Amino acid sequence: MEIVRLAGPVQCRVSAFVSDQALLMSEFGVAPLPMAGFVTSGVVLSAVHHSSDSHVEIAVQSDACGNADPEVLRVLIEKVFPACAEVATVKEPEGTL
Repeated sequence: MEIVRLAGPVQCRVSAFVSDQALLMSEFGVAPLPMAGFVTSGVVLSAVHHSSDSHVEIAVQSDACGNADPEVLRVLIEKVFPACAEVATVKEPEGTL
């Protein structure tokens, strides 16, 4: 067996959809799937785009998200996420999404 080394760094992408769990939950009627995270510009952004591409309903819990740069968080919550996901808060009563 020959080991092939890649030129340059290997990129690793992270998403909530690395397993089929989210897709299975959606198929069993758990929708929209709640999404929150501390690195909103990373995993949450990746998951929102993946869910949109996969036709999985998702609801970003805006008050349960965070980012090192508050302006990036604001733009994601107010401008980017509403284009492809619902944006709600954790405190909103069930069924309002």
